Amino acid sequence: MKSAKAISTALLLAAVCLCPARAQCLDVAALSAAPGATRPADCQAGPGDRFDEQLSGMHEHLSRFAAGWVCMLNRNLLTNRGHMQISPRPDGCYAARYHEIDPRSVICLVRRTSLAKVPFFGVIKYKEMVFESVAESEAASRQGEFQVVRIINNQETFNFKNGSWN
Repeated sequence: MKSAKAISTALLLAAVCLCPARAQCLDVAALSAAPGATRPADCQAGPGDRFDEQLSGMHEHLSRFAAGWVCMLNRNLLTNRGHMQISPRPDGCYAARYHEIDPRSVICLVRRTSLAKVPFFGVIKYKEMVFESVAESEAASRQGEFQVVRIINNQETFNFKNGSWN
């Protein structure tokens, strides 16, 4: 039978997974955890909810990791803003395309595990945007106005082991 702590943690995680506003509250709560600070009214625990400080701290840790991870991904994408893909189109124009991850789209979720060596499991969700500009020449397509032509939803999983996310 599960302990009361495991059940309350599962309820908190279910609320976070089902309610995006609650997931954002974990960020706000972790950042406003200075002495004397309180959570905003919309982040107050509801009936039956229990705020877990350790889980909130791990969520903040994963959020900081995710910010660096997204920067690294944007820098290393094969077709990023600095390395656009230029393709001729059948109509004689050229299309310039690049991919970029929107840092504002990042959602982090953290769960406890039952393993002593890997106490937390994290999920980072983000949107990869594909931008395109069409013009009559390659140079003009690079300088054109880019529009989002596709959004790719991504999800990556990480384990917290030996003090870091892997």
